[in-house]
Amino acid sequence: MAKHSEPTAPVAKPPAKRRKTNIKGKDINQAEQDLSPFPFLKLPPEIRNMIYKLVLVSKRGMHFQRAYSTVEKGRCLIKRRQMHIAGKGNAKDEINAKLLRACKQIRNEATVLLYSCNRFQFDDAGMLPQFFVQYATHVRDIRVITLYIKHITSDACEKAFSALVHADQLESLELLYDLYPVSQYGGSGKEALRASAEEFFGVARFWIEAEGIRRGNKRAALKVLTLPNDLEKPRECHYCKGKFIRWATKRTEDEHKVFWAMLRKYLR
Repeated sequence: MAKHSEPTAPVAKPPAKRRKTNIKGKDINQAEQDLSPFPFLKLPPEIRNMIYKLVLVSKRGMHFQRAYSTVEKGRCLIKRRQMHIAGKGNAKDEINAKLLRACKQIRNEATVLLYSCNRFQFDDAGMLPQFFVQYATHVRDIRVITLYIKHITSDACEKAFSALVHADQLESLELLYDLYPVSQYGGSGKEALRASAEEFFGVARFWIEAEGIRRGNKRAALKVLTLPNDLEKPRECHYCKGKFIRWATKRTEDEHKVFWAMLRKYLR
């Protein structure tokens, strides 16, 4: 007689796990996903660069001046027009350098844009060499510099031009100073212009000649230079304990042409 196997009882399925919810009824698992890190580095390089520029590039540029503090005397501070770069402010284009601390890859990618896309304004010629020493590895990335010169014949100014030799990718050097004050040369004729051009060349000669050698053109530095009269509008220069100076030239366009002509003679 054939044996009949006993019917197997259906295996009971374990009850479905209930999703944990918070007091407001939100799915906690979904909330944990929302808190997971955004895969920023998986974005295309072009998109990452756009984000870097939004965070690190300012239309106003960055100002550098001495710290007038007994605690940090002589320390090089990165300053905006009203605040320290790391300070809190409401400026729409405030630079947020904290992004550089995210990770090594972001720091390497973004640092180049920080230096190459911003205008660096030094309100004291003596600060430029100090900054170049402190951030030597990034100097070659700088493209635009504005330099306030109080006395063209000062040692600080000569050292600044010597330091500029290391900024071998520089595209624009804006100089803010009175090229040839009448009080110094006793007049505004060609003799004063000649003396001013000779004085300027003597101070900036090391940088001018280095630019000529690097670019294969003795007058290459003249294409990089921008004088106050050539600016579309005067610059505001922040220096010396918060004082503001609006730079405007008192010289005519013809006088500037004469100055440039005199300067070119030294570059034959």
